[in-house]
Amino acid sequence: MLFIAVALSFAASSYEVYHNAPAAFYLMQNRAWELLLGSVLAIGGIPKIANKRMLEMLGIAGLGLIVGSIVMLSKKSTFPGPGALAPCLGAVLILYSGATHQTLISRLLSVRPLRFIGLVSYSLYLWHWPIWVFVTHYFVPSGISTVMLLAISFAVAVISWRFIERPFRAKPFLLGPRGTVGVAGAVMALMSVLAFISVPLNHRLWHYTADATNILSYMDYKPTKMRRGTCFLETASDSFETFNISTCLHISPTQKNYLLIGDSHAADLWYGLSTVNPTINFLQATASGCRPIMGIKGRRSCGDLMKYMFNDFIPQHHLYGIILSADWATREVDGAIKTAQAVAPYATHVIILGNSPVYDQPLPQILARSMLKHEPSMVAYHVEKKQQITDRDFSDRIIGSGIRYISVFSVVCPNSHCTTVSSSDVPIFFDTNHFTASGSILVAKKIDLSFPP
Repeated sequence: MLFIAVALSFAASSYEVYHNAPAAFYLMQNRAWELLLGSVLAIGGIPKIANKRMLEMLGIAGLGLIVGSIVMLSKKSTFPGPGALAPCLGAVLILYSGATHQTLISRLLSVRPLRFIGLVSYSLYLWHWPIWVFVTHYFVPSGISTVMLLAISFAVAVISWRFIERPFRAKPFLLGPRGTVGVAGAVMALMSVLAFISVPLNHRLWHYTADATNILSYMDYKPTKMRRGTCFLETASDSFETFNISTCLHISPTQKNYLLIGDSHAADLWYGLSTVNPTINFLQATASGCRPIMGIKGRRSCGDLMKYMFNDFIPQHHLYGIILSADWATREVDGAIKTAQAVAPYATHVIILGNSPVYDQPLPQILARSMLKHEPSMVAYHVEKKQQITDRDFSDRIIGSGIRYISVFSVVCPNSHCTTVSSSDVPIFFDTNHFTASGSILVAKKIDLSFPP
């Protein structure tokens, strides 16, 4: 029964993560398989192995899966679903390999400091998040402050473990099954009532101005100008077959033809570029999380689209301009430049558009909070730094490549002072880094596509 439950939950998670990522992350039925793997192990559902050499190899493999997950998984990874399989299996292998024989990995993890971290790990898991969230509401932690937050979280976790968790596990607090369910149910009911009461209470205590309410409404903004499902393949269910070649890659016989190719950051600029430059025909080939780099491996919709563009469409057409646009990572700079050079023979001009700024929280939320606190300067604290590093790398490495680079970061943040709203008081981003239609137009007006004769 447990194996069937694991299979069903994993299948649900693997489906949901591509169709409703928040549900895949937060809802129990989609995460149950991770806990149930431990249940299968605990009841002896996996036959025991007596071969110590094999157990050593399994322990090392388990540690490798966990370390590999730490290194390979990022904010852009599809998670949980299949993305959570490696770390969960890694934990299973480590526990399984050390259950009957002492292995190299079990000896390593038996070191007292590591065992103590294990003892307080659940309290640390519970406490670190609210501490981090409350602090980052006000500023982006630096290296030193991040270490301090970790130290504070660990100290609170130790206190919580010692004076709450440990006593709760022993008499007189330890309850039987019925008592545990009864108390837990009562506490859940109480918390639900308090949550229900807090809504009108918050409305009485916090009075949002009309401007702040207007800005905050863009948290529910629907990006309708990116041509989703037609020229922008947004989800894993959007296969290459849904890409409308005749519409998205229409060649105009009377206008200059620019191909805009890349990820969602290219898609959200298409509307602004098309609106601001009515005499230019902008072709669009975009997919979510899809860097326009030759040979890059991504999910199927991305791989199929890029393969078609670089192997078939671009070599068969001479375009006036090709624009590569994405939320680039520093490690992708060289690949982007090499790709731009490779497509240069098929276009009169090739342009790489750099990263836009990225905020650590949705921009409308930050702007509304700054209005309530009358602290407009606090917005600047929430701009992440890594995009600036990538921007500088592009500027340094592009020299002598024959490719033109336009720094979108500098366009949005001239002299390190970022534009946050358009002239119509609309936030330029509806989330952390994607342009609203108004923001797209504002930025497009500042992107100069002209070339010297």
